[in-house]
Amino acid sequence: MRRIATTNDVLAIATGANTYANLLDMVILASLNRMNVEDYWIPEFYGESAKPYLLASQDVEKEIWRIAATMLKKEQISELRVL
Repeated sequence: MRRIATTNDVLAIATGANTYANLLDMVILASLNRMNVEDYWIPEFYGESAKPYLLASQDVEKEIWRIAATMLKKEQISELRVL
């Protein structure tokens, strides 16, 4: 069920009308997903068995930040990271 919900969220973001807003939403989604796995799912439920999911979510977050760096100015990236 979670996989379907996440897929729907990603598709909704990726197909939005405003490409910059879509990019920002995707950065936020990827970052929050990684934080959620790291801070909630691993310590509260799955422990080390969720380590592959954490590694995958870290990779996704790293890649979306790389993409954002090609589209946004350095100042914008810095501000987004602070937020």
